[in-house]
Amino acid sequence: MKKLPLILLLVTVVSPAGCWFTRLEGVRARYEAECVAGPAEPQQSPNTSAGISSMKEQSALLLNWALVALGAAIALITTSGTHRFVGIHWLFLLLAPALSFLAGSLWAGLLFQRRVTFLELNGCPATGTLIDLLLWQSALLQYAVWVMALFALVCLGQIVVGVVDPRKTTE
Repeated sequence: MKKLPLILLLVTVVSPAGCWFTRLEGVRARYEAECVAGPAEPQQSPNTSAGISSMKEQSALLLNWALVALGAAIALITTSGTHRFVGIHWLFLLLAPALSFLAGSLWAGLLFQRRVTFLELNGCPATGTLIDLLLWQSALLQYAVWVMALFALVCLGQIVVGVVDPRKTTE
């Protein structure tokens, strides 16, 4: 029975990670073919420098937010003065998929930056892979925020019900 939390932790981290990793690898697999073949529909391709610049700024912003959220989650997990929540070890399992989604968002952002650099250095037309990577980066960050909001809602619920006194810590 003591191994159940560890098993649940692994499942809640690995399951989302397997999903986002395979999807992002599918986008990466299209890189080389698109550079050789060129865009299928050039009128929809964000090939202008302003469009690429805008997407780079958005990706950098998403990377920053993912890093901030990851730092906050790590600080919350490792803090020594947590509140006395009922079933606290089960409650923290809610953060496992959020950490996985944050890692996915960071990975998508890094892939985006690599792809933009490759396109600019090789003179290839910017294609749908940039948009796909940016959409995945945004979606994974959004999923992480939803899960973290659920964690906060459960914590707030325990405070409102009176199970937890926020002025007392486990010291």
